Amino acid sequence: MAFSLAAYSKNSGQNTPIGSFSGPGPKVLTVEQAKGMSDDSDVALKGSIVQQIGKDGYLFKDATGTITVKIDNND
Repeated sequence: MAFSLAAYSKNSGQNTPIGSFSGPGPKVLTVEQAKGMSDDSDVALKGSIVQQIGKDGYLFKDATGTITVKIDNND
């Protein structure tokens, strides 16, 4: 089971061009909640990356458990 981890910063709106919309940030889920979602879902999680697995895979941990996540490097 793998999930995409959405990068999110509290200050993400500070470089927003004038006239564009900046709504609320994504809802942060727990690992337990994310495990109930379908594969390839985009989620925002708060916790720690504890191990790299391959090129884009990581083992992510919070107080509710651990999950394998995929973090794409979209340069």
